[in-house]
Amino acid sequence: MALHFEKEAEADFATLYLKPTLKTPSVIERQAAGVYTRAVFDVFQDEFIESLGYHADKVEDGMVLKFTVAREEEYGRSYLVTFNQSDKQAKCSCCKFEYAAVLFRHVLRIFFMVGVQILPEEYIVKRWTMDAVGSIALDERPVEPGVSSPECLTAWYNDLCRNGFDIRNQGSYVAGRLQGRKGCPSEGIC
Repeated sequence: MALHFEKEAEADFATLYLKPTLKTPSVIERQAAGVYTRAVFDVFQDEFIESLGYHADKVEDGMVLKFTVAREEEYGRSYLVTFNQSDKQAKCSCCKFEYAAVLFRHVLRIFFMVGVQILPEEYIVKRWTMDAVGSIALDERPVEPGVSSPECLTAWYNDLCRNGFDIRNQGSYVAGRLQGRKGCPSEGIC
C-alpha cells in the first residue's frame, strides 16, 4: 500500500514540476501538455503521434460527417468516426474514449483533417487534469496563507512518509511486547 502512495506522489511530482517534451508543433499537443497530468499526457501524446500513421476516407457528407479510419498499412480493418460540424463532437466505433476518457488516434486523425486545433472541453475529463492533482493535494492538507501548491504537495508527501514510519514503529513495538508475554514461545509471535 505504501508503494502505491509513493508512486502516486512521484507521479504528482512529475506532473507539477517536469515539463513534457513536445514532439510536434501542434496546438492540440501543446494544449494537452498544459492540462493533462504527466501520465495521461504521455498516453495522449502516443495516441496523437500514432494518429499520423492513419488515413481517413470521407464516406458521408453533411452536417454530420462520417469517415472510415485505418492504419496506413492495414487496409482490411477500419473504424467509423462520425463528426458533428456544429458542436465539434466526434464518436468512434472503437469506443475507446468512452472506456478510457482519453481521445484516441481515430478521432484525433479526424480532428486533424477537419481543422479542429483546440480540444473541445467535453474531451478533457477533469480527473485527468493537473487541476485535479492540485485539488486533491489541497483537500487533503490545510492550506496556509502564502504557501504554493507545490509546497503543499511536498509537505503532504513528507507527512505521509512520517506517518508511515510511525505506523511501522508502532507495529514493531506491539510485536516486541507480544514476544515478551508470559506463555509465548520464545521463537514466535503470539
